[in-house]
Amino acid sequence: MKSQLNEIEKLLESNAEKALEKIQKIMTKNSDKELLTLRAKIFQTLNRNTDAINDYIEILKKYGHDEEIENRKKMLETIVGMTQLDIYACTNLHNDPWD
Repeated sequence: MKSQLNEIEKLLESNAEKALEKIQKIMTKNSDKELLTLRAKIFQTLNRNTDAINDYIEILKKYGHDEEIENRKKMLETIVGMTQLDIYACTNLHNDPWD
């Protein structure tokens, strides 16, 4: 299993799509904390931040408190919140929409 994870991590550096395909095949049989964390990193590389957040939430539900995972999740939630900001949703155009 460790050799497969190392192989996927190396593949992630060159081709994230292929790395995602490989980890998805492995995860059909088994999904542990290391696999979920690696898949979340792959999702981040592919800018699929909401999918990464879902993996981090699953890790926290299954395996309990993990400060690193919680920090990554919070960071991604902030990024998603900032990128999904709709400045035209503010009907009061006299106020700054970012306040």
